[in-house]
Amino acid sequence: MRRIKYLLWVIIAAFLLTFIFQNWAFFNEPSAIGIDLKVVEYNSPQLPSGVYYLAVFLIGMLVSFFISLSKRFQNRKTIRSLKEQIAVDERRISELENRHAEIVQPGVTETISLPPGQTDTTYS
Repeated sequence: MRRIKYLLWVIIAAFLLTFIFQNWAFFNEPSAIGIDLKVVEYNSPQLPSGVYYLAVFLIGMLVSFFISLSKRFQNRKTIRSLKEQIAVDERRISELENRHAEIVQPGVTETISLPPGQTDTTYS
């Protein structure tokens, strides 16, 4: 599975590099972005188009990181509470096993009497 995942990333990187190489003239062409809010107008300096695409990509990565941050905190809280529940359940199981060990004395076998006509040991 690890090799397949590695191979998939290599293929994606190869496609990405091919795309960038084939469009290098576009990504390297200087351009400016203008923002006109009717109150304030801003024109960015002339930068290669690839810089703008990289900036938008990084901003998108930051936005998705912060959106997923709250979900991660919720998951950590859920995991912590489930681990606490497991610990409580394991303590309860241990208590019940100790009680059972006290009730059943060593060397004494338990017998289960089945109702008449029932030969199977499963209970319905």
